[in-house]
Amino acid sequence: MLQHLWAGPTSNASVDIVQGRYYVEVHSVGVTKGSAMERILGEIVLQNKSITTPIDYVLCIGNFLGKDEDIYTFFEPEITKKTKKVSSTRCCVKGEAYFSVAIGNTHTKASYFLDSSDDVVHLIHKLYTQRN
Repeated sequence: MLQHLWAGPTSNASVDIVQGRYYVEVHSVGVTKGSAMERILGEIVLQNKSITTPIDYVLCIGNFLGKDEDIYTFFEPEITKKTKKVSSTRCCVKGEAYFSVAIGNTHTKASYFLDSSDDVVHLIHKLYTQRN
């Protein structure tokens, strides 16, 4: 399949082809989870131009080590040591309101980690019950 992709339909396209253990991923060059998150948060700002208070929190959870590291460090360049606030390009999210979680891996740039996807379900349930 990889040979077909490299020689055939994607041979002249600007795409990255990534071979995983049980999958093949094809995406446009430069498209990452971090760039997708920036676009989503940017759309929130565009839809709500009158945002005067920061978003409550952003929770990013991932279990693909190599492909998730960019979301774990998404806000780092924008957070200043003095204010711990994020610039307006990062959608009014305070640095302390951004939580990154890796599943099953402790060697990560994520702020937190969980052992399994079952723990993610438990975490989301806890967040839901705390709010209600």
